[in-house]
Amino acid sequence: MKIILALILTLILSSCGFESKSEFKKDMGETASEEKMKFPEIKYVSNTESEDDVDFEKVYGKGHMSSKIYLKDALGFLKKFDFAGKKIGVEVLESSYSPSSYTAVLAFKDKDNIVEKEYGPLVTSDNVFSQVNFDLVEAESGPCLIASQVVIDGKETKSAYYIYNKYMSLIDSFHFENSTDDVNVNVYRMSKPVEASENPKPGDLEMAISKRIDKEEEYLKEIFSVYKIESQDVKAEINGRKVLVGLMPATSSNRIIELKLLDKDKNDAILSIK
Repeated sequence: MKIILALILTLILSSCGFESKSEFKKDMGETASEEKMKFPEIKYVSNTESEDDVDFEKVYGKGHMSSKIYLKDALGFLKKFDFAGKKIGVEVLESSYSPSSYTAVLAFKDKDNIVEKEYGPLVTSDNVFSQVNFDLVEAESGPCLIASQVVIDGKETKSAYYIYNKYMSLIDSFHFENSTDDVNVNVYRMSKPVEASENPKPGDLEMAISKRIDKEEEYLKEIFSVYKIESQDVKAEINGRKVLVGLMPATSSNRIIELKLLDKDKNDAILSIK
């Protein structure tokens, strides 16, 4: 009788299922997921490449890099880099969401699609300054990528900072914006308002920029410290004067690329890409 009971118990235990390693990882949230954000804009493009690597030049055409280059000559794929085993391409493209604007793009393969994340814009009909930087960061939690941008567009001033983990999932972000109509700064973290202007206060462009930078210093100090990011002043010529326009990660060997609007002439916008 004891032998029969032992056999029955063995059969019951052997029929119990265990999660596979992949299922366990999925349940623990280790699979990558796209975050819905106000910025940057994200879209998916069908990928025809069978291998893991993507021929970005074939998909986007060949762009060019230079310390001084017309927008039309820069358009297309610029460079490829490796981030935690993932191949990522950097491009300058016409925005999918605003056809009159041009943005910096990070593109990478996700299953059967190419994911495109847009930053900037680099060039619009009204902007007087834009800069987008991409940097690698070695945090205690592992490798991270930070995308940072500053845009002075007509009456508006904006800056944003996005930190991604090795899966290219967004883990933190800040967005600051104001204008000459209201120099009070609206601050967002992970798309949620942290500070919102209630009593509009008009001012000039330099005042708006200065107040935005004050908020950057207030909020970014802690996050830059956590990710061991050194900040650097970004300056630009505004109304004929060289002024501080924003804060960005300092130039280092971990810099992937810097894209900047220098000027506009009768022919085209002039960029610096290095």
